[in-house]
Amino acid sequence: MVERVAGSAEAKLLAAQGIRSVYSFLNTEDVFEILSISCSTLNDIKRLVCLKADDDTYIVKPGYRASMQYLYQLLEQKHDEILKVNRMKFKQNKQSQSPNISENNHDSVEDSSKDDSSLSSHQQSSTTTTTTTDLIAGWICTDIRPFSIIEDNGLRLLIQECIRLGSLYGNVDVNDMLRGRTTISNHIYKLANWSRSQMKLLLQEPFENRCLSISPDFWTDKYRQISYIGVTVTFVDSDYHYHTIDLFCRPFEEPDKSSTNVLIALQAELASFGIDDLFKVTIVCDRGANFLKAFRYHHPILCYAHRLNNILKRTFFQHSEQSSLKLLSHTYDGSSCSEVCDDDDNLNNISKPKKNKKKKLTVSVRDMEETAMTIKVNEIPTAAQYVIKTILECKALAKYIKKSGLNKEIKAVGGNAIHQATNVRWLSLIDLLESMRTSYTQIKAILSRRKQQSRLTIISQNLLDDIVRFLKPFKSIMKIIQAGSTPTLYLILPCTLVLRKVCNSFEYLLEHVNKHQLVEGEKSPLENNVEDDALRQYEEGEGIQYIRERSLILLSNMLDLDHRYYCATILHPDYRTLRGCSTEEKVACYRYIREQLKIMNEETSNNDVELQKNKRIKSSHLSILDDFKDDPEATDDDDEHSSDNGDDDEDDFKSTEYSLSLTKSDELNKYLGMKVDMNEYSSDVLLFWKRNTDEFPCLSKLARRTHSIPATSAGVERQFSTAGLILSERRNNLDPEQLDNILSIRAMEIINAKM
Repeated sequence: MVERVAGSAEAKLLAAQGIRSVYSFLNTEDVFEILSISCSTLNDIKRLVCLKADDDTYIVKPGYRASMQYLYQLLEQKHDEILKVNRMKFKQNKQSQSPNISENNHDSVEDSSKDDSSLSSHQQSSTTTTTTTDLIAGWICTDIRPFSIIEDNGLRLLIQECIRLGSLYGNVDVNDMLRGRTTISNHIYKLANWSRSQMKLLLQEPFENRCLSISPDFWTDKYRQISYIGVTVTFVDSDYHYHTIDLFCRPFEEPDKSSTNVLIALQAELASFGIDDLFKVTIVCDRGANFLKAFRYHHPILCYAHRLNNILKRTFFQHSEQSSLKLLSHTYDGSSCSEVCDDDDNLNNISKPKKNKKKKLTVSVRDMEETAMTIKVNEIPTAAQYVIKTILECKALAKYIKKSGLNKEIKAVGGNAIHQATNVRWLSLIDLLESMRTSYTQIKAILSRRKQQSRLTIISQNLLDDIVRFLKPFKSIMKIIQAGSTPTLYLILPCTLVLRKVCNSFEYLLEHVNKHQLVEGEKSPLENNVEDDALRQYEEGEGIQYIRERSLILLSNMLDLDHRYYCATILHPDYRTLRGCSTEEKVACYRYIREQLKIMNEETSNNDVELQKNKRIKSSHLSILDDFKDDPEATDDDDEHSSDNGDDDEDDFKSTEYSLSLTKSDELNKYLGMKVDMNEYSSDVLLFWKRNTDEFPCLSKLARRTHSIPATSAGVERQFSTAGLILSERRNNLDPEQLDNILSIRAMEIINAKM
């Protein structure tokens, strides 16, 4: 084929280098490079394809280079076409277990009987299947790979491509197809650069239209202690689709993490993606002092999940290690079994709710409001202290269970594995307490057999039920608000209102928990221990009451609602009436939206005026009467300005009573009065605005901008979790630049799969 397309000399050149397949040809950088070697075997080929210079050097004839380049382009094009078709088939899951060879891949058309025999020859026999399974098992065991690797889509794509190439070119040497690690490493750089160029193109339009948000954060790998700065971007494209991209994760090379250095490093990295003006993007970050100072002029959105986490930590006095140490000194002292049983009974009496409990609180709500941020744990009521002690003892018991390997025993007797908690995430602590509650009976039985039941001294089952019940709303809201594939900013306001109601009323807390249990299909904790709970359903323990009221105060003190939260909520048809908000809040929200619409109109008007002026300047049909023609782009402000200059005949053509500003329809009022069934839009807020862009041209643009802002910076933390998986113990010496390359390629693959 080479001789037919390119020529006999070219065929001899490839044969001399052992290039016998298309794959090896396409992966050879320069087939003429071998001619620079002094070798008698190559002399005949040199005389054919080269010119000999006076200094005895050989120069390849341009005609041979052109024919070889043509061959390369021809084969590469064919290869890409086949690869594209193969990938499409794989994604649609339309391929059979064995590769089907179409008639186009054969040099001649065979009769039907021969096709049948050819197809049957590809059917896998039991021997072939066993051999393949043996090879996979040997690979997993010898190279210590996880069992799940065989289900990896990337591996299956690679194997399918190898099968396809084998069907085209016969029994190809695997070494001609699979390159070395250096080649792959170098190729990753090329792919990463291509991925970044594609990202830059994707981000250009949302950036120019202010529909792009960035979430920066810092991360340090645990092996080499290299500090990284990472950024995740979220945006809504022109087709009203929501996207999240891990933009970069690169070493932070500034001398310190001061606000100035943070801003310098961030601007330098973002500039490579065409993001050269931070005032055109919305920044979502945590409350780190350096971030707050660096972005003080950019009006950042502060991460809602971080704030809820900090509120819970302060509610349960977990923000300070000193409070924990003071309480732990009075918890487990290794007492004997008889002493433990007596103590356990006493503690259960303390934790059980009593009638008229509100009168027993030693600290009034007014005092709590004044001291919520400063009060110490040893100054709160005794019942509330036992709530804190219970949490600390649960954490200590979970640590003991993990070290002792008791999770297997707990699951063997019908319980659930006990989760571990981290100091950073309160959500993990909620999971720990829930697992402890569901497996309380099993844990107690196992500890009794081991003579370790004293570890349950402080942990009352009734009190543990109360704590878990109180934390249920926080857990459900934290999970909802950290979704990464859909808009979430509009959820902040209703979620905050829910938490306020839950913390303000024990009755609403019970109602919310029961609703949540029905939705999740779980058994309500109120159904456990029916005899006790029949009396407990409408009662609240003194300690939990204090914690609930304290959390309500902290919610008010620590959580500021940005006007963009209200805007995002009202721009979701399901929440546009702002139920639960005061009249003042609604009026302020309407005012903010109208101000934003006015700014957007002015920006559009200015752009249109410039375009119109340019058109008029270029126009060849000028008239001496042009100065008296109406300007189609003129605004009311222009008319007022001309009136100030002495044009007093405005009343001749414009009524003051029915001015243009009053007769123009207000998009916001029209939207608020519109009847909307979100089921028609699959509850997709962006789909609603996409279909109503003609009816609400300006409001839809504002909705696109607003819904591009995430409620949390969870996206960049997910990126760091992925980076932690890449930098494993076996791969801790990976070049930091290569880490960023891998994340960039992965991000682009996810975007391509979504599109």
